[in-house]
This record gives sequence, structure tokens and C-alpha cells, in this order.
Amino acid sequence: MKLIWDQRNIAHIARHRVAPEEVNQVLADPRRVQLRARAGRYGYRRYKIVGQTLSGRYLRVLLDLIPEGFYTVTAFAADTADRRAYNRRL
Repeated sequence: MKLIWDQRNIAHIARHRVAPEEVNQVLADPRRVQLRARAGRYGYRRYKIVGQTLSGRYLRVLLDLIPEGFYTVTAFAADTADRRAYNRRL
């Protein structure tokens, strides 16, 4: 999975106190879950992924599938519903 990073999305997730490395950890989490997401901007297919970082932090990551790969739209702390969905998979 090729993630697309630019200054805009790196700065955006930083405002949520998330680092790109944590997004990579969530996507590498073998227990991650993909939840239903609305259509992305400009009609791109959007994916909502919930998983844990190596430090145990639960995050929600939104990705848009664009021609170049997966663009990280945002990432932030998972809410209670996200955690519940994740833990149901255990």
C-alpha cells in the first residue's frame, strides 16, 4: 500500500497529535478494522481504518484512493464506537 504524504496532510494530522509513523503502525496492525466511510472528496473511494499503534493508542485513519496511491486525509484518536468495533474483532 503506497501512502501519499505532503506538507498539508502531515500538518493536518499533527494538529490531531498524530505522526505519520503512527498511521503506518495502524495500517500494519493485523487486527485493524475497515469501517464504512462516506465517499471521499472529488469522488475518490474513501477508507476508514481503526487500529492500534505500537504504544497501544487507538486511531482512526481516513484514506482516499487516488491514482497515485492512498492519500492520508486525516488521522485522530478513535472514539468509543471505533474502539468497540475494533475490540469486537478480537
